[in-house]
Amino acid sequence: MMTASRSAPQTEWLTVEEMAEYLKLGRSKVYQMAQEGVLPSVKVGGQWRFDREMVDEWLRKQLRLRLTKAGDVLDRFRSLLVPENVLILENVNKSQALDHLVDRMAQIEGMPARDEIARGIAHREQLMSTGIGLGIGVPHIRLSGVRRLAMVVGICKPPIEDYESIDGEPVWLLFMIVAGLDQQADHLKLVARLSSLVKDEELREALRRADSPEEVCRIFESRFDAGPFDGM
Repeated sequence: MMTASRSAPQTEWLTVEEMAEYLKLGRSKVYQMAQEGVLPSVKVGGQWRFDREMVDEWLRKQLRLRLTKAGDVLDRFRSLLVPENVLILENVNKSQALDHLVDRMAQIEGMPARDEIARGIAHREQLMSTGIGLGIGVPHIRLSGVRRLAMVVGICKPPIEDYESIDGEPVWLLFMIVAGLDQQADHLKLVARLSSLVKDEELREALRRADSPEEVCRIFESRFDAGPFDGM
């Protein structure tokens, strides 16, 4: 009695064109990723070939890495967002609002003297206003001697008319960030993530109505619990 032989699973090899279509990338990009060893591939007869199962595993690893990095940034944001570093500011102009945030920033452990922070913030605003649109301002600087990045949040009621935002709209939500000279990557990453996060219109409206630092923190926490951190 003869038994049927079991054949080994057939590897599905894709060409550059097929891989470009599969990944929704241009052919030149796929060539580059293959040549740099980024994308799992082999060269057969002078032509690149791709094992789809290996590529799928590579994609899963990239996703896990991305989620891990997103979690790191989220944890960092949560550690910085505490009620004592959130200020509800009433009837202030831009200069007054920044002064209040600088006052609080100078009280955080490890921060430079208040005058040094104030000079840095003022110089940054002279170079270009940090109003990024949608009612948001992100005054941020890097200073020597700072070992741990810090953030202070301000909710301004009513909004500040003289902030000079890029879209011309009054500014009511401020994130002041101070980092060390060697923390450029973390500094820029946090600014980028904040910019992405506050694009959520529902989040902005909830923050606009907040009446206490504790409520501001709860609103952010509820946003984090609801889903992934946008922009990661």
